[in-house]
Amino acid sequence: MEHNGHLQAGGVESGEPWAVAKAIVSERKIEFQVNDRTVGTYERDRIMVSPEGEVFRVVAPNETLFFRPASTERFALDLKEDRTAAEEITLASSAPADLPSSGERSKVAAGVLAILLGAFGVHKFYLGQTAMGLLYLIFFWTGIPALIGLIEGIVYLLMSDGEFARRYG
Repeated sequence: MEHNGHLQAGGVESGEPWAVAKAIVSERKIEFQVNDRTVGTYERDRIMVSPEGEVFRVVAPNETLFFRPASTERFALDLKEDRTAAEEITLASSAPADLPSSGERSKVAAGVLAILLGAFGVHKFYLGQTAMGLLYLIFFWTGIPALIGLIEGIVYLLMSDGEFARRYG
């Protein structure tokens, strides 16, 4: 099965651009193409594919790629088809799309924490950015973290769910 989407190497934090790509899923392999040129072919029994929001992390022996398919559900179903017990493929949870799973952080919670308690960096701790949270805590007396927290809270609340999940998921 062929899937259109976007591909990135190195992770969202790496700053690498997302390339328009295709993922071709067969019984034994997954092939990624950018501009009709193969950039990677991986045997399915030697990789692990796991969902992270709308993005799938593909962990191969020497690299990690991120693929954001146009249809997350269809891509997950194709991964599930014809798989053997030896394959280590984790598929998307069956939780409704509008409810965060246990590992996801809530955009609304982060926004409210940033607006109300941003001076103390509580939203940064919530998002797993401990060093930034400590920096906010150290300088809370200046009022600058409160202003930044207010702005960040508004940005979180205005951000799309997909973008929030990619950045902080």
